[in-house]
Amino acid sequence: MEEEELLDTEAVALDARVAQLEREVAQLRGREASWRAERRRLLAALESAETEAADLPALRHEAERNRDAAYWLAVTRSSLSWRITAPLRALGRLRRGGRAP
Repeated sequence: MEEEELLDTEAVALDARVAQLEREVAQLRGREASWRAERRRLLAALESAETEAADLPALRHEAERNRDAAYWLAVTRSSLSWRITAPLRALGRLRRGGRAP
């Protein structure tokens, strides 16, 4: 009878250990699923960042071109000849019916 009780005790202990291991497996599977979802989110963010980074040289070139155009427009408008010819340009606009050039 003692041997049978020992076997029952071992069986109960094994069942408890199996249940514990099954809970741990379920937790690990849940973590794995959340890690996979996080990995997908990070990969999508990386792809988006790489796309934006690929556009940077074109945007930088456009910004430089706009900055240069703004600079030369300011230089031209501050020049003596631009200021002297302002009345002539205004007269030309009046003669065309007020339309901007």
